[in-house]
Amino acid sequence: MIQERLKALRAEMEKRGITVYVVPTADFHESEYVGDHFKARKFITGFTGSAGTAVITAEEAGLWTDGRYFVQAENQLHSTAWAKRACRP
Repeated sequence: MIQERLKALRAEMEKRGITVYVVPTADFHESEYVGDHFKARKFITGFTGSAGTAVITAEEAGLWTDGRYFVQAENQLHSTAWAKRACRP
């Protein structure tokens, strides 16, 4: 499911000439807890932690999060297209 979403996003990026797509956790107001409508990072990555930023290019996809979520991110991204792209700062 996540791999299909990533593939669809990349197809749309190519169609529109977008080379990098950044998916933050935050909503327009930088709220601590965001409503379901703003959970785009969770939707595209499958990562459910409350903090993180996803960056997608045509060739790579990375997730940056803080130390609270390193193990969770590795476990949740384990079987997806993001498996080798969980990044630690």
